[in-house]
Amino acid sequence: MLVASVVVGSGVTMLDRSTSLDQFQTDADEADALDYVETNFSSGAENATRAQVIIQDEDVLDRETLVAMVEYEQSIRNNETINETLADENPTASVAQTLATTSIRENRIEDLRDRQHELNETSTALDNTLESLVSNPNRRVRPAFESVDANSSVNLTEEDYHLFNSTVAERRAAPTNETAPAGQSGADGVENRNQSKNILADEYANVSNEQAEIADLDPTLDEQIEELQSLSDSQIDDLSADVLAGNASQSSRALAFIPEYYEPGSSDVNATLLVVTQESSGGSFAPGDAPEAIEEAQTAIADLTPEGESMSALVYGDGIVSTEILDSMIDSVLLVGPLAAAFVLFVLVVVYRDPLDILLGLGGIGLVLVWTFGTMGWFDIAFSQPFIVVLVLLIGLSIDYGLHVVMRYREEREDEDTPPRKRWLSASGASASRSSTSPQRQLSAFSRILRVPCRSSERSASSARSGSSPRCSFSASSSRH
Repeated sequence: MLVASVVVGSGVTMLDRSTSLDQFQTDADEADALDYVETNFSSGAENATRAQVIIQDEDVLDRETLVAMVEYEQSIRNNETINETLADENPTASVAQTLATTSIRENRIEDLRDRQHELNETSTALDNTLESLVSNPNRRVRPAFESVDANSSVNLTEEDYHLFNSTVAERRAAPTNETAPAGQSGADGVENRNQSKNILADEYANVSNEQAEIADLDPTLDEQIEELQSLSDSQIDDLSADVLAGNASQSSRALAFIPEYYEPGSSDVNATLLVVTQESSGGSFAPGDAPEAIEEAQTAIADLTPEGESMSALVYGDGIVSTEILDSMIDSVLLVGPLAAAFVLFVLVVVYRDPLDILLGLGGIGLVLVWTFGTMGWFDIAFSQPFIVVLVLLIGLSIDYGLHVVMRYREEREDEDTPPRKRWLSASGASASRSSTSPQRQLSAFSRILRVPCRSSERSASSARSGSSPRCSFSASSSRH
């Protein structure tokens, strides 16, 4: 018995905890339909889950809070535990990122407009210089070209000079078109402009390519922090009002992080949402039954949340839910288990008043728990919420059968000729038989708890007077015994 208990009890070390109730799910049409939908339809990235961080402050759109949000996102990406679970594309998203990216893009657009204007001015200057050189064959090309380069913000190269020089030579060798004003209209004017455009073709191509890339511009978090810190409070307010106005292309994305009560055009709001997208290598999972890596990562996200005088953050996600459920299970077991055991111990103390019998009763409870949870470990049955009730039931049922065993042992102990091993075997067999009989028999057996073995002389005298089998009475002396 001891060896078997050790072998079975070793399975306790293999017992897992789970927040899933799938093991109690039956085969039903609704369950089959749910499996089909989850298999054939997808509403997002495969094996992805999202943690939502609710940031609260007096004004989440002020510069300090926006910078703190981007720095928080940076700390999330730099954390080793969290980074292993983050999605490859857009792992974090927030209104702070949207505002910073929009500001960087607008600045970039303004810079490209300035460069475009500078290229146009340089092109016009080259056109005028070209016409001047064509009309004045004795004028040297190099000084004229260097004069344009010196007065332009565009850096003209030696290759540009050679192209310009060849254009001047071609124009000087060509017949003069007297019908068109030089550099203004007609075929010569159009040709001049085309030739100057050819000279600056690389610069125009670079500007055009950069304009096309603005829509896909994805600045780093360091660049976003630097951009937000460079803006004044009034610029932040204007930017927020413009982005969240509801009529801009990026407004729909930005408004997804803002509460529904927000009115477009207002720059004050006291809550916003930050989304962290994670991927699980173990496949999809049910809500509240997240893998351990997701649980640890979202717990780390909660630990990194920024805290200020008026700023607070709340993290919600499948990993957090799983962690909270597991914690509540542990708290419930630590609360209900000791209470049930303490009540049983109290009853045993009141009834038995014998340390050995009390230990035997508690030993029976421990043996039942070891066998039950050891078997669960061997058969890979995870401990979940319903088993909290099972724990209490096991304590109650095991002490019931333990009482039968102890009382039968007491009865056999009265016979001094019965060996101890035979006493226990007889007690165990009889208690098992009694436990399976009617409730009246069980109640009768339980009433024996209050009876204490009397001396042999008392049994003989009592049986002689009554003519019945020897029994102990409920006398005051026997109770005290």
